[in-house]
Amino acid sequence: MRDFEEFMGLNRADPRIGRLNAQVYTMYKVDPTMAGYKGLKTSVLDSTVTTLVKNERMAIEYFGNMAKWEQDRDDNDDESGSNNYSLIVRNMVRFMRVWDEERVHGVFWVYKLVPAGTLLVHIQKDEEKDDDKKLGKVYLVKGMGSKVGEQLQHCLPTMLGTTLLPVYDFLVYDGIMTSTGRTVTSRKAKQIASHVEKALMDQTVISSGESSRQGLWKDPPPPLPSVAPQGEANTPINWDEVQSREDCEAKKDEQFEGTSNQKKMANAIAKYVKRVGFKSFDWSNSPTNDNGESRKTMFVRRFAYSKSENPNQMVGIRFKGGIFSYFQFDKWPTYSMDELLPQLLKEMENAKTIPHLIYVDELLLVDPLKTLLKDSFESFGLEEQIEVIWYPPASSEEETYHQTIGQNEF
Repeated sequence: MRDFEEFMGLNRADPRIGRLNAQVYTMYKVDPTMAGYKGLKTSVLDSTVTTLVKNERMAIEYFGNMAKWEQDRDDNDDESGSNNYSLIVRNMVRFMRVWDEERVHGVFWVYKLVPAGTLLVHIQKDEEKDDDKKLGKVYLVKGMGSKVGEQLQHCLPTMLGTTLLPVYDFLVYDGIMTSTGRTVTSRKAKQIASHVEKALMDQTVISSGESSRQGLWKDPPPPLPSVAPQGEANTPINWDEVQSREDCEAKKDEQFEGTSNQKKMANAIAKYVKRVGFKSFDWSNSPTNDNGESRKTMFVRRFAYSKSENPNQMVGIRFKGGIFSYFQFDKWPTYSMDELLPQLLKEMENAKTIPHLIYVDELLLVDPLKTLLKDSFESFGLEEQIEVIWYPPASSEEETYHQTIGQNEF
């Protein structure tokens, strides 16, 4: 509690706030031990949803059905009826799961406060350096307790960095605003005003997330996931429970079939593991760095995710606490399974360590790699398995944070 109070007392411009914000949006759905969240045993998404579900359950127990926020409806109304109830928490869970894809991070001109919220203009990547660059999309954003730029009305338009989040059929911001320190010229102010007025006339102002514009919120929300009772330890949420039946069936029908070369390489990894033994599963014998951290976790991550920033198409690979190495992939934008498998074996041989966990930043390779290794391990009679988990690419927030403080981390 004391740590939380101290954290809440930090200035929102504090670098630690920026780092946490960047971490949350990069590591939102992944294992908290890899993300560096102390005290958490489940991902930020799982932990947040668990808190919401438990709070709702406790509220219902205390207040009764009033806490369900249920609309009155006739018993004859069917599930598609206009009066069909929907729980706030169920919808909260639904839109939180699209934040990865639908949030908008960047620098904005905060133009004007209006009764419905605040009008913001997204700044194109190089617009800060060149006033003649084209202005971006115009957004109408609601506040969370206060409107964006409410304390800066006397100096609008002003430039701020923040993240926009879709909630139901409107947009909010994540509560963190960073100032660029840039003042607006009269010429630029007129350009922004003209740009916003045109967007209002053309009705192109964006006020909700993509899923909302596609009609997602017209359907009943999915059921809530199961969570442990109050006082019991949380476990990762099985998100298949809250998927639609069609999504689950389609996922079950997907079957990865590796090529003969891929199976051969996966067998080579299994053969090596069988020969040296799964020593890395023994914590007492696991190699460590100077800080005593286990090197049982392997990371695979590209140096950067744009052609200009990663012209040589380089990928970093290393054990946690181990020596950093890299390889080059052939075809943009990412490495293939055929390129990855031999590098995994090479890294294991060099480190003389078998990972129990491999984080891979290419999502499309996660399940296929898991399948290949599982099949090969079973064919060699290995009961232990190497878990493969997605390591998300750096979020926009993380890239901005590193640019701001001049750091580059693997």
